[in-house]
Amino acid sequence: ACIDQFLCLQGKLQTPFTITLRGVIQDLSEMMVTHENKKKRTFNLVDDAGTWIPCCAIGTNAKSRCLQNANEVVLYNGHGRSAKTSSAAMVWFWQDSLIVQLPGRGRSVMKRIELALDEA
Repeated sequence: ACIDQFLCLQGKLQTPFTITLRGVIQDLSEMMVTHENKKKRTFNLVDDAGTWIPCCAIGTNAKSRCLQNANEVVLYNGHGRSAKTSSAAMVWFWQDSLIVQLPGRGRSVMKRIELALDEA
């Protein structure tokens, strides 16, 4: 299932998990490099109600043309992971993930509440 209303997930996502999400990209970072020398970009994915989930795209997904602020996207096969010393808990999009931009103009959604990812 593709989740487009994130607040219904509150308290139900316990890392690790796999998920497909639909939302609007905001706060897209500049290109960074991981310790393994792979490209990386962080961003927040925001639903229509303003609930957001912190995300990170790695490798070819970090270079995707779909990754632009205000783009509405579907993110397939995201991997929820707990916090590490170098990053907070977030949904990661690795080589086995796919980012698809939905048709239409870019749009902005006001962020209201961050969805907490529960850790095992």
